[in-house]
Amino acid sequence: MKRKILFISQESILNAMNGATQMFYYMANQFAQRGYEVVAAYPHLDNPVEDARLCSNVKFYNLNYVDTQGFKSKRRAPSIIDKIIRKRTQSIVDLLKIDLLSDKIEAVVEKEKPDVIVPFFAHVTCQLVFEKKYEIPIIQMNHTHPSMYYSKINPFKKDVQPMGLLFWHCVKKAGYLQVFFESYADYLKNCLKNKTVVIHNPVPKAVMPANPEEEKKKIIYLSRIDKNKGQSLLIDAFSIIAKLYPDWEVLLYGDAEPKEYGKIIQAKIKNYGLENQVKLMGVTNQVEEVLRSADIGAYTSLYEGFPLGLSQALATGVPCIGLRSASGVNELISDERNGLLCENEPEDIAMKLVKLMDDKELRIKYSQNAIKSMEKYSEEAFFEKWEDIIEKAVTRS
Repeated sequence: MKRKILFISQESILNAMNGATQMFYYMANQFAQRGYEVVAAYPHLDNPVEDARLCSNVKFYNLNYVDTQGFKSKRRAPSIIDKIIRKRTQSIVDLLKIDLLSDKIEAVVEKEKPDVIVPFFAHVTCQLVFEKKYEIPIIQMNHTHPSMYYSKINPFKKDVQPMGLLFWHCVKKAGYLQVFFESYADYLKNCLKNKTVVIHNPVPKAVMPANPEEEKKKIIYLSRIDKNKGQSLLIDAFSIIAKLYPDWEVLLYGDAEPKEYGKIIQAKIKNYGLENQVKLMGVTNQVEEVLRSADIGAYTSLYEGFPLGLSQALATGVPCIGLRSASGVNELISDERNGLLCENEPEDIAMKLVKLMDDKELRIKYSQNAIKSMEKYSEEAFFEKWEDIIEKAVTRS
């Protein structure tokens, strides 16, 4: 039996290119194509009636334009703990626009009566459930390591951070918490008592894998240009070895968020005199083609949830390096099997790059292993797990 799913995401999703946003559109469109009745909702000031990135059989609500005039909320009378939480987190409630969006979300729920609600972020769950109770099951998605949002909290301690307190209070009302890896689930068990379910992101099989026999002398990083993505660290590392490898290039693909950070990266490239070897390539829609043109993928993110760029590179057969300390990255890169894990310092990153640059046979070996290592993250497995948890959530509610 196909269910009705309400996906809710955050503000400013319309023009965003990050991984969580890509997954929002992917899941809404794919579940609709698989026969589910899908409703998608998010607030956006510039897009009142439609979203071209959603397929025609996905019903869309811009929460900013939902009319709640005359709507009577089923908001329950706040309990003592609700009142305490509000008093201590009012600044965060205002920041997240909870009071503004809560009734609008509820109005959509009342009109559409979904079988299950899937908020894409913890703060969206806060907008959904703060001082409210739903009989409809909620599956909370988590797009990064849960330590970014949750910690073990004693709500009666006065030094608890308001954001963490609000998330702890609201997310407990979700029936399930979805995470990407078992290690993420293990972390959550110490923070929240919700049921956790491990569901990876889907990694499509490459139409045409990379050919490691053909040396291109290119190092690729496919991600948005962002401080947490660590492009600066990669440039520092490459500057150590650039003169020894004058015919090798580092190509950075992705949009700069914020734009100012892109200027910082450009200035660093210029300061090192690497304009001919390190290049900002902008956004590409030819992801697989770009990856096939690379010998090495360098993913120096400081942390990740489930890194889409890295997973796509490995699935295409590109051996990769990444930081040993970076969540998500250290789950997908198996050290000395499909790539190399590095310490968070330019010298070690440079050394690991050289190891791969100098050894074509090693790159071939890692390339073959990389493709095999991504097979367990198939689209088929992804939908099988999601359909199973949706059915469990609905039938047990």
